[in-house]
Amino acid sequence: MMMKKIILLNVLSLAYSFCMAQIKFVPGYFVDNNGQKTECLIRDTDWKDNPKRFDYKLSESDEAKTAEIADVAEFEISNALKYVRARVLVDRSGDVPSKFTIERNPIWSEETIFLKVLLEGKANLYYLEDVDLKRFYYKKEGQDTITALVYKKFISAGDVNNRESLKIYNNGYFRQQLNLNLNCGQKPALFFEKLEYNRQTLMKYFIDYNECEGVTPVYLKKTSQKMPVHFKITPGIELASILVNFADDNFTDVDYGFQVGYRLGVEAEFVLPFNKNKWSIFVEPNFQYFDAEEEIELSRFSSSIETVKYKYRAIQLPIGVRHYFFLSPSARIFVNGAFIYDIPLSGSVVDFSRRIDRDISGTGSFAFGLGFNLKKFSLEGRYTLSRDIVSLYQDIESRYSNTSIIFGYRF
Repeated sequence: MMMKKIILLNVLSLAYSFCMAQIKFVPGYFVDNNGQKTECLIRDTDWKDNPKRFDYKLSESDEAKTAEIADVAEFEISNALKYVRARVLVDRSGDVPSKFTIERNPIWSEETIFLKVLLEGKANLYYLEDVDLKRFYYKKEGQDTITALVYKKFISAGDVNNRESLKIYNNGYFRQQLNLNLNCGQKPALFFEKLEYNRQTLMKYFIDYNECEGVTPVYLKKTSQKMPVHFKITPGIELASILVNFADDNFTDVDYGFQVGYRLGVEAEFVLPFNKNKWSIFVEPNFQYFDAEEEIELSRFSSSIETVKYKYRAIQLPIGVRHYFFLSPSARIFVNGAFIYDIPLSGSVVDFSRRIDRDISGTGSFAFGLGFNLKKFSLEGRYTLSRDIVSLYQDIESRYSNTSIIFGYRF
């Protein structure tokens, strides 16, 4: 069993390394601290969080090098994205309750970061994303510094020890900043009260501001951030391994070996809108069953025989994360990991011929898979770690693990 796990981990490690090799170098440039512009090929990983470095090549045959933020003033992947280095104030109070404080005002720290350029014109708009932090910055023509658009969530002092029922307050000072500093056409205060702190709203506002100032803003049109959903049917074969240990010395332990069963499922896959659609989250409820039977010695000192049957009928609910390695526009390799919970159905039982039967109980485990996708078809091998499926009983332990061969068809 341990050897299987080691082999699986090695396969997943190799697959991940292969995945990184599939991310392409695309045309772009970077500007160094002396203002020198270098045309090059940049590894496009479609960063979700703002990067601190990037890999580049001077030509296709050149060896990849890494450029650090300390050495690069800006870089751009042509027609896709652009980052500029800036020394700015950052408030690390994120948008998750565990980081909320009672302080209304930002708690600033000065940091050197790559800011993503969303729009350039009379007023530029920038973006920072780092794990649970999403913040916007701007620079008006004639200014030397990039300024944070202030937005912060905070709580009252009475909620510090009661985070389950928080009342959350917002410091939306960014509305006043825009009203005072970027208000072409003199929009009324009521207009700003309705502004939301998100990319779509702020992009529209900065586009309108620049056009009002007589400038057509330059921006890279962001690709759709909708989350594609794929559905497919997933029939397959289960190779189940069952090892039974008895607390009663009258029974010998039993290894049922591999038993063949069958499964049928439906998968919903949600493709995440970053890193070139290489990541997804999937849910795949499936029905599976198998039957196993073994005769065991009732006593170590007699020839009495007991027949023990495993009748397994269950709905399995895997929820997991998948990563793709693109080979071509229509062919991909993928790896995934999932948490699986078994929901036994009526009739799932360990059936003893001489003793009281034992009901099979629901239990959770982890699974790892490796597969291949060609257009609408897929084939996956998935290994689920062992778990005790009769955990409600003290006198018997049943270690159940299974390897699945899953066929898929996307519709």
